[in-house]
Amino acid sequence: MRTALVAIVAAAFLVAGSEASAGPPARICRHVSTKKCEERLGPYDAAQFLHMYVSKKLRPRLTAPGGDTIYCGRAKHHRPWVFRCGDTVEGGGLPAPCTVEALVERTKPRVYRFDWLKESASCHG
Repeated sequence: MRTALVAIVAAAFLVAGSEASAGPPARICRHVSTKKCEERLGPYDAAQFLHMYVSKKLRPRLTAPGGDTIYCGRAKHHRPWVFRCGDTVEGGGLPAPCTVEALVERTKPRVYRFDWLKESASCHG
């Protein structure tokens, strides 16, 4: 009986996980303060800010589905709300991968801006 219950619960998580949004993992802020949650979500939000920029820039040029590789983490030797992020788009009809690297700063809660931005030549079609 217990094994069947565990299997049902696991299946429910898989179904819910496949339909979930592309947001951060659901348990990322569970049982922590609001301040800690914001600190944990900072790199995620900064990566999404950069990804939206890259998507808007490349959307007219993409002719087929492509793949994205996104990373983001705290920037060393910078203020606490500055993140070093990167986004690489491959495929989609682009002649070469488009790579964008940036320092993304959170100026206010949920407000981000670029401190520095570098794009590869293939991003400038």
